[in-house]
Amino acid sequence: MGVDYFWKRVPGETIGGATPKDLADLVPDWFDDNFARQQEARLLVGVEDTGALIDALLGMGATGTNWEAAARAFSGSPANWDDYWMVGTLNTATVGLVAEFLTAVPVDTWAARHRTDLADYAGKLGHHRPFDDDWAEQVVSDIRELTGLFQAAAAARETIILKIVA
Repeated sequence: MGVDYFWKRVPGETIGGATPKDLADLVPDWFDDNFARQQEARLLVGVEDTGALIDALLGMGATGTNWEAAARAFSGSPANWDDYWMVGTLNTATVGLVAEFLTAVPVDTWAARHRTDLADYAGKLGHHRPFDDDWAEQVVSDIRELTGLFQAAAAARETIILKIVA
């Protein structure tokens, strides 16, 4: 089983009126010639098999805190989500909220506190790979990378395209 998540920063005005296919086409995947260049330019973050776990960890950690709405904004489907193309956008207000959330939360503490629940969730997703230290560290590392992406997008008042490839 493999589900890849991709988040890409874009100026919001450049995607006004874009179709879901247009949005999907703007986000390169692993094998696209533009992927490495955009990743190095910090315009794009792609994660392999950790996207749903990132969502889960942030939701678990935010439960009962002032960050619940921000966790839902990050983990929920964007308002313009398209199930066929598996793509949608987070507007500048949402990007700002999520950037603030990711910057403030104690991800390491949450990862340690919710490790058992995260391992159970990985199993429920159908992953045959055991949830080990390396995988747990990858989830935290991916959240840190996303934090930088969202901070940069918020500072530039950009939109973020979320694309999921299953």
